[in-house]
Parts: sequence; structure tokens; C-alpha cells
Amino acid sequence: MLLASTENSTGAAAIQVSGMVPPDAGFELRHLRYFIAVAEHLHFGRAARALHISQPPLSRQIQDLEYQVGVQLLCRSSRSVKLTAAGEVFFAESKRILSLVCRSLDTVRLAAGGEAGRCDIGVSAFLESGCLSPLRAALTSKLREAEFNFHRLDTEEQIRLIRNRTLVAGLVLLPVENADQIRIEPLFRLPAVALVAISHPFAGHSEISLRDVASSAVIGVRDDFVPRSYDHVEHIARMCGVPIHVKKYVPDLGRLFQDVRQTGSVAILPCSAQQLAGAEMRSVPISEPDADFTFGVAHQRGCDYPLLKGFLETLHEVTLSRTPKCTYGPY
Repeated sequence: MLLASTENSTGAAAIQVSGMVPPDAGFELRHLRYFIAVAEHLHFGRAARALHISQPPLSRQIQDLEYQVGVQLLCRSSRSVKLTAAGEVFFAESKRILSLVCRSLDTVRLAAGGEAGRCDIGVSAFLESGCLSPLRAALTSKLREAEFNFHRLDTEEQIRLIRNRTLVAGLVLLPVENADQIRIEPLFRLPAVALVAISHPFAGHSEISLRDVASSAVIGVRDDFVPRSYDHVEHIARMCGVPIHVKKYVPDLGRLFQDVRQTGSVAILPCSAQQLAGAEMRSVPISEPDADFTFGVAHQRGCDYPLLKGFLETLHEVTLSRTPKCTYGPY
């Protein structure tokens, strides 16, 4: 259905649906309500009493309606009132229209109260397997009239889209740099692992130290799940007091997994990366207790979008009740 812009006789722009001429201004919802009452009672007197009006105004309103529609809707006689064939169709359509109007009003009120509407949320790839499923289920149960759409994006892109209000919030990898006007709330930590090919010597270990990893060819990602100006591997190395030099950076996770499989490189990633890497790779737990990745939720400071509050409350309930689980070893 196409929308066309037109101009009326006064020069003011008007919008109408192509191929459809809207009814005259005299055609109002009350006409439908009056017609439904008459069609249900098939008696003007009883319909007028049900509507709490007198019969003469009701008769005039029905006559006005038939004039506006251009079709006879009722067959009247001194003894009975019957619906014409067109009246039967108009009766069903009138009830449907009023039902939609009532539903629209209910939805608007729910939206004003933060219980309905559309909400676009960014999400790190590492949270899709462990966090997203229970979060979706909780949101569906708690906010039935709302629509939540999740988009896999790197942290830097999420922050950019939150700034321009394309996203309402984002599930991001922390810390985040250049987060002016963005509120960041930590949610949970996931242990770091050394991701290697199944043929790599580390693959047979039950755990490994960062000192062992430091002597290997370490590969990292910039442009996918980490901001360009921040290196999470170096951050973990500083926290654990182990100097690690990232030998090579690749632009995305797909390229990283390919290099790990083909070159014998080692990647330090959140433990949930195993769900993305596949059966050709092994994630080996890192023994240092401070070797972990922190995830959080980001949104604009002072954002008054009603649905954000409900989303954040549900998110915190889910993350408090269950932290995403990690699977070590082949997927």
C-alpha cells in the first residue's frame, strides 16, 4: 500500500492512501458504535436505551452513517429492523475496527508505562550462546507486548549506535573507552581461555598459565569485539602481572579462528568463545584467577525511553539468577 502526499484547496499538505478515498469528516467512531448497537438489538428503542440516548438522535446518526457510506445498511419497517447484505459486512467490519481502536489505546498506555513498544539492543557475539536465550525468555514472559530485537555488534559500534539513539542499550565487553554520556553497568565476568587448534600442544592440558602462553604466538582481534583503542589481552596481562605481547591483530573473529586453526597461534578469549569456534579448536582454561573478561550493559545517561527500565530490570534479574556458563573442550 503506497502513501502519497497531496495538497488540499488551502495548500496544506495532506496524506492519503493510494487508491483509497478517506471518509468524510462526519464519519466518526461513534457512528460505528451506534450502528453496532442497532445491529445487535435489531430494534432502535432497545439500542437507544443501551446507549443511554433517546431514539430520534440515534435514528438520525444511522441515517447520517448510511449517507456517508453511500449504502443502505438497514431495512426498516414498522414491525422490524433487519441488516441488509452490505449491513452484515459493515457490522462485522465495525466490530473489528472498534476492537483495533481499543487495542491501540491499550498498547499506547502500555508503551507510556514502559510495557510495550520496540527496543533494539546490541549484543557481543560472546554472549549470544549463554546469555541471550534466557534473557529473551524472561523478556517475553515479563513484557509480553514489547518487541526486543538483538543485533550482534562489536563494543565500539554499539557505543556509537547508542549515542545516536539507534540502539536503546548494548551488552558490551568492558572496560569501554570514550564513553561520555554513556552509562556503563558491570554485569558479570567470564574466565579467559587459551583458544588453540586441537593439534596444538596446549590442547591436551587441563589448564595453562599465562606465562606459558606468553612464549607463544598470540593473536588478537581489533574491529570485532574490542574497541580499536583498547586491548583486553594486554589488560588481562597487566592484571595478572604477566607480560604478553600480541604478535598479530586480525579484523574479526572469523579470521582469528582461521589463523588459530592454520598457523598454531593462541588466542586469549572469554570462555564462551568455544561455542563460536567449533569442534576443530580447544579452549584451555587459564590458571590465573584474575584472567577474566568483564561484560556489562551500556545505555545513554538520562534516557527516558520507557521500555529501557523494564529491559534493565529483567536483564539484572537474569544475570543475578544465572551467569552464562562456559563449556571447555570441543563444542
